[in-house]
Amino acid sequence: MNLESDFMKALENATRFEQTGETLNLYAGNNLVVKFSGTAKNVSGDNASGENNTGEIRLENKKWILTAIAGKPLPKLEKTPFPVFDQQKQSAGGDTGCNSFGGSYKTEANKISITEIISTMSACIEDERMSVEREFLGSLQKTNRFEIKGGKLNFYEGDKLFCLVFGAAGGAGLF
Repeated sequence: MNLESDFMKALENATRFEQTGETLNLYAGNNLVVKFSGTAKNVSGDNASGENNTGEIRLENKKWILTAIAGKPLPKLEKTPFPVFDQQKQSAGGDTGCNSFGGSYKTEANKISITEIISTMSACIEDERMSVEREFLGSLQKTNRFEIKGGKLNFYEGDKLFCLVFGAAGGAGLF
């Protein structure tokens, strides 16, 4: 139980990452808090940037950095919220800027549903992370359509671009 608790705390405190070959390091400031080793993920013809063989950016296997909520740019935060989608597991997860979260998702063409969202329960009172987190998680649950255009991921409720706009992170984009 202590190992799991320590691991979750390390993930919550991580403020940046560094990927070198098959090694992923997570840091809290300048302190190394978690080190992962393994092989890079490559799913059915997708390359490490999350593009398929036609150069089209895909929803899956890319870290999407939140840039706007409800048409307003994201306020400056210590940690920026992001989701990552795993097609093979049909899971979505990431960080709200305060807490780690995970859930399930399904897509059909440009339709998407994100369900069964759970998250850790830290309180972040240093900046606007808690209000961003509430809007972010609530918007994920309302999202029923997505579009990837110009390297950005847009989430919609029907025809209304109601809340979330993401920019793609560089590299493989996986934590």
